[in-house]
Amino acid sequence: MLVIPSALRTVLMPLLLTLLALGCGEDEIPICDTPEQAEACLRASCAGRVVNNCLPYEYAIVREAEWAPDRIPVDDPGTPFRYRIVLDRCEEAPTAHEVRLEIVEPGAAVIDLLRSPIRIDEDRPDDPAGAPQARVVRKIAEAEIGNPFIGPEIPESDAFELRVSARAGAQIFDAGVVGGTCASPPLSTTFRTGPRPLGL
Repeated sequence: MLVIPSALRTVLMPLLLTLLALGCGEDEIPICDTPEQAEACLRASCAGRVVNNCLPYEYAIVREAEWAPDRIPVDDPGTPFRYRIVLDRCEEAPTAHEVRLEIVEPGAAVIDLLRSPIRIDEDRPDDPAGAPQARVVRKIAEAEIGNPFIGPEIPESDAFELRVSARAGAQIFDAGVVGGTCASPPLSTTFRTGPRPLGL
């Protein structure tokens, strides 16, 4: 019988788990490009399958995103920004998800709006309304933060795309890091900023 030293087992375990995940279930990894495919990918992920660039149970879908106020003045630190984000994720998700907000202007670079992503609060109870699928839980992240629309690169008074996506956190083992590459389909909303205060 082959005996593998414990130190080597520690190194090999994350790799073996990944290979086993890739080898189980259907032969082909599902594609998650369209909304219909995304729903199928969520079901498959929560059933323990690998989808896209996601290990089992990592896939998630951002269902809703709401912002207030409707037109926040650029470079005004006195105006708070409020968000409400609804996320469906697997009941057995191995790590917490982080939500990113990005400004997307036509023909311009993508701007990461937040200095640090919104972390889904695992201690907060799930939405009592529940999720539409088995093995899925609905998480709601909402808070009031300081105005993130600060800086010369932020568009003023123009309608632009505010894109929301969630990413599963990496799983940390003694031998290294696994995962951390699983991103949800982006949810795009239209947002409009207000003018900069006079004198700024």
